[in-house]
Amino acid sequence: MIEPDLIPGRVLSRQSIADLNALLASLNARKVERIAVMEPNGFRASGLVKVFNQAHLRRNLVLAESAYGLFFLQKGLVSLMAIRSIYETVAAYLAFEREFTAIMEGGSLQAIFEFVKNRTRMGTVIYFRVEEEPGEVIVFSDSGPDPEADLQWILVGIKLLEHFEAALDRVEALLPALSTRGEAEKPAKT
Repeated sequence: MIEPDLIPGRVLSRQSIADLNALLASLNARKVERIAVMEPNGFRASGLVKVFNQAHLRRNLVLAESAYGLFFLQKGLVSLMAIRSIYETVAAYLAFEREFTAIMEGGSLQAIFEFVKNRTRMGTVIYFRVEEEPGEVIVFSDSGPDPEADLQWILVGIKLLEHFEAALDRVEALLPALSTRGEAEKPAKT
């Protein structure tokens, strides 16, 4: 939740903060730990939509909470990157809604099922889906299925900075020549 005492009035009004906190509370209240994919009648498409929705709900909440928290750790750039991910997630979900609505209006049940099934094989669903219990019950977690694997990917990403440092060295090595050339080719003063 957003702490009103940490937000200057010139940034956001108390009422707007209360509205954002109400939105976050409403979204958090929609989180569930388990979703039974199979309905009693054997139909699965509705359950798969619920799985897709839950994964995207969790993604947006994790991003929002991370962006807010990281800002107060002096990590504003990372906060803004998380917010950009919210823009992208909302845009992707709105595209899903548009396509889902269209296929609901004119598609066969098989086409609807295939559309939904294909969406639940994507990264966001895979990340928040921890396990599948017997009877096709999907279990969710905000921390993802394997925190050690996440840490490993973070460390691999940091290792990529070696390439950045090498490129930085190469660019900086060119700067004396650029300065020399700038001095040699500068326009004469009249």
